[in-house]
Formats: sequence, C-alpha cells, structure tokens
Amino acid sequence: MLEVEFVGSFGCDCEIAANLRRFYNTERALPFDWLIIPVTAIPQIIADNFDLRISPETVSAAPNSKFVIHAQSGIHFHHDFPQEAGAILKADWREHIPTVAAKYEALRRRWIDGLEQAQRAALFLNRTGGDPIFSKQPTDEARVQVYRDIAGALSERFPNTQITLAVSRSGIDPHLSFSHDNVEVVPMPIHDHSDATVGAEWKGSPSGWDEALSNLNVRYSAAA
Repeated sequence: MLEVEFVGSFGCDCEIAANLRRFYNTERALPFDWLIIPVTAIPQIIADNFDLRISPETVSAAPNSKFVIHAQSGIHFHHDFPQEAGAILKADWREHIPTVAAKYEALRRRWIDGLEQAQRAALFLNRTGGDPIFSKQPTDEARVQVYRDIAGALSERFPNTQITLAVSRSGIDPHLSFSHDNVEVVPMPIHDHSDATVGAEWKGSPSGWDEALSNLNVRYSAAA
C-alpha cells in the first residue's frame, strides 16, 4: 500500500476528477479537474509553472460558441463561463475573464503548494483530451515519449516529491510502466461494467473506477 498526502487529476477530462473525489472522499478543488486538456500540452504547462495566463488575449470562443479555448495550450473550458440554454456561451462571457483568471490562480497555488509540501503524491491522467497531435504520432514509442516528457517535467519541477503518475485509456497503456528519477508512471486499466448512472454517463462506470483505483493500491491521507 502506497500512502500519499496529495492526489489530483491532471486531466485530460472531467471523468477522472469526479471518480477521484468519490473514491478518496475529497471535495478539494484543483485546477485541472473540469478541463479538457490535450495531453501533449502538459509538459509546457508544467514548464510554465501551471500558469495559464488567462486574459482576453489568450482565450476565445470555440467555433460552436459552446465553450472557451485557451490559445496556447488548446485547453477547453466547458464549465467556467456562463451559458444560455443549449449550452451556448452568453454574449457577455468575456466580462467573466477576470473572475475565471483569479479562480485559476488560486487553484494553481493550491496545486503547487500541495505537491511541494507532500512527500508522496499520486497524479492521474485519463484519455488524451482529444489531442490531434498525439493521435498523429507515428509509433507507440513516439506516443510513450509524450508521457516521458511529462514525467521529466514533473521531476524537474518537484524534485523532492515522490510522484506516481497513473495513466488510463491512453491507447498505449501496456507500454506505460517506467520511472524518471522521482516520478513513476504506471498504467491503470479501467473496465466498463455498464453501471454508469443515468444522466451522469460522463462519470463512467463507478465499479470500474473503484476496481482500477483499488488495484492501484494508493491510500490518500491529507497532509495536516
């Protein structure tokens, strides 16, 4: 059993955050819980110290006007800006940019403090955020390199924290078992038991997630 003082979703979608909160009985908000994140953007996000620099110059409405896109990273904000019926962004969505920027700055600080203060941490990546760059990588090894880059960036930024990075539904899960200094990358297979809650199918199979997280054998004890 690996005991950790910090658990968090690093994306790439909302499903993982919902199941981490339920399984580990925590409601603590973190910056990447409800974002769609292209997996190839993560190394640069780490290099930028997780600062998305949200401003009128860095975000724009998606072509379908249903969510907001971060220009540099390709992150999709589906839940932070006000919407009309039919999930269309309200006309004044840009007026909310300062509020959203302040929110993510506070969450960024919480993320950094939590990882710096923890001796051991578990981070989770689910899917690839629909990343077109990742899907065009020619070989499995080229795709694995994306995760090696993530592990290297995490190790450089948090050299004093032992980090387990659990990856699910990457399309190359069997190849994802390696270490980079203080960061261990492990596959976390998830099986669909067809028991998703009606109306909350986006959360996936609860028993499938419970099985996967139990098999990971990580116990979360919040730092004092």
